[in-house]
Amino acid sequence: MESAKLAIESLILPPLARLVSYEAITSPVAPLKMQISYLSERDIDRDGQAVMVEDIRRQLDYSTAEVTFNRIAPILATVTFELNRSQIPSDQTQILDRIGRVMQQNPTLQIELQSGQTPSEIGTIAQDRSLAIQNYLQTQWQIQPVGSGTQNERCYLVKTELATTPTVRLQPTIEVLQNASTTDPINAGEPNKNNDSKSHVLSTIEETIGSS
Repeated sequence: MESAKLAIESLILPPLARLVSYEAITSPVAPLKMQISYLSERDIDRDGQAVMVEDIRRQLDYSTAEVTFNRIAPILATVTFELNRSQIPSDQTQILDRIGRVMQQNPTLQIELQSGQTPSEIGTIAQDRSLAIQNYLQTQWQIQPVGSGTQNERCYLVKTELATTPTVRLQPTIEVLQNASTTDPINAGEPNKNNDSKSHVLSTIEETIGSS
């Protein structure tokens, strides 16, 4: 539905709320139903939702359209590793499962990884840790890395940093800065080869339910 897409693209959400995706369902025997998913630490209040619902109905010229909102709470996770190790400790997988569940339910989200390496550690341990997390999400939650050729592939924004503890911080996000350039602080002066920045394009789900 092109009209639904245009209505969503012009939708103005409150500050700190970010549009993730929408789902529009049409049926010959029921009103148009639309669910809007957004990333925010708090719910959009009733007055704010009412204003957006009326704006969508006006743009669609569909006064009986049923519009609902689905808030996705931000998750900032930290996985702690043993020194000089890239294997994910068994007591750290629960938070990764929480991330995986959210990512699976919201296919337009991307994943930002900040992988830490302490000054006493050598080699590519920070990159190895971020790869271990990506492999876990791929194996356990079928979240594939970019280039895998599957429908579930994701854009991972990976950064490495010097840190006081051997940790990896990760969070779902909805966009990656296009043409972003970062320097790998562990290999000063060298571009971060894992930072394949890509722009995020909002995807939509449209489903038509036929009459029974």
